[in-house]
Amino acid sequence: MIVNTGKMVRLHDLINPRTDNCLLVDTSVTSGVGAVEGLEHFHDTVTGINEICDGIIVNPGQLEHHAELFGGSRRATPLVRLDWTNYFRKADFCLPAKTVYRIMISDVEDALQLGASAGVVRYMMGFDDDFEARNIESISHVAKKAYREAFPILVEIGPFGYKVSQHNLEDTIKLGVACMLEIGIDGIIIPDCPIEIMRIIGEWTDIPVIIRISEQFQPKNLDIMLNTGLSGMLIGENIYNTLDYKKFIKALFVQMHQEKA
Repeated sequence: MIVNTGKMVRLHDLINPRTDNCLLVDTSVTSGVGAVEGLEHFHDTVTGINEICDGIIVNPGQLEHHAELFGGSRRATPLVRLDWTNYFRKADFCLPAKTVYRIMISDVEDALQLGASAGVVRYMMGFDDDFEARNIESISHVAKKAYREAFPILVEIGPFGYKVSQHNLEDTIKLGVACMLEIGIDGIIIPDCPIEIMRIIGEWTDIPVIIRISEQFQPKNLDIMLNTGLSGMLIGENIYNTLDYKKFIKALFVQMHQEKA
């Protein structure tokens, strides 16, 4: 068995070695839609949460301008969002997206120079074949470069396209995970899904699997989710428009990292 020591070290910047779990927070949506409510002042927001989570997904420019907020034994490690999409520009947005695009805005070398511990890219599923093929091609190129540089890549499964429905959503998520395992990425972020799907994915993957929790998530379900084999949770941009989002993140962080008996 070949072990990429550099990747293992960087992955454990994200995953707490005492509990084998991690809590990530995403701030990167701002690259596509501008500052969302609660993220208008990036410095203040990150200062309030960088000691109560394990990692923060940021855009490369934000990390370049706010590097002093990250790293160290008591602060969250940075993960760089390597791609951009206009998918999140809905019909009521000032410049709504007529056609969905996804492009790379950073690369492994840039992320390493910025001091990131990992890169994050999206696998956007459910669009036309050309779109999905280009998506897979760019991810595979990033994964190959990342392997040579001992840099972990996490892929976020995004069943966003018009081909995805309630009837095939769960199979689409499983297909996305299988495809990314074949490419050789280092961690997977999946959307919220039924517990039984989490358990299936947790049982047949040997890399960290993190779930992006929905707005309906209840902290009482944390232990149930982690017992499916998942490695942690990702909190998205919807959390910032709540008054007590720092309290919510801290409570999850403390609960997740309670010492195992």
